[in-house]
This record gives sequence, C-alpha cells and structure tokens, in this order.
Amino acid sequence: MRSEHFSEKELHCRHCGVCRFSPEFLIHLERLRRAYGQPMSVTSGYRCPDYDATVGGRGAHQVGAVDVAVNGDRAYTFVTRALQLKWTGIGVKQHGAWEQRFIHIDRRPEPRFWSYNA
Repeated sequence: MRSEHFSEKELHCRHCGVCRFSPEFLIHLERLRRAYGQPMSVTSGYRCPDYDATVGGRGAHQVGAVDVAVNGDRAYTFVTRALQLKWTGIGVKQHGAWEQRFIHIDRRPEPRFWSYNA
C-alpha cells in the first residue's frame, strides 16, 4: 500500500495492523485530499472484523471507509468536496469534545447521510 498523503499507520487496523483497502479506494481518497487542499488526519481507517465488532461498526471500514478529524468551517468544505467527488456515505459527528469530532466517508452503492447521536 502506497499513499502520497496518508501513512500506513493511519490507514491500518489498530487491532491487527492489517489494511485491506483496495487500490481503487486509495485513489479516491487521494483525489479527495487534493480537492480538499488541506491535510486530512485519519482517526480510523481499515478495521478487521474483530476490531469492527468491538467498536460497534457495521462493516464499512472493512471494505472502504475512513473517519477524518475535521470540524467547524473546515467540516463544511470537507463534506462539500466529498459530495462533489461522489462519496456516498457521509456520517457527521460535530458535538462533544473538539478532538472527538469527525466525519466518516465511504463509497457505498446507495447514498446515505447521517449524524452520530450524542
């Protein structure tokens, strides 16, 4: 796995160290980074099935999803760029402590936009 803007540590599973993102997913992630024009800090990348179950995930991070630390005015710009580039799964958490705010993005077949509850 090679990425111009993202380290292996950011994208690999925190539980087992594996990353099974497809090259196509990484190409789309790089395109979003270039369109956004600012660093994107990935707080959760690939998740193996065991880790995904532990954190209550639903499988998106096993096939191609990341959570990005972004908030405030930058969150609006980030979501706008993601939508322009056809990212179809967007989950927004912009409440709570500043460092716990993030936006989840993925490329699911059916578009979905949601907010994480408090």
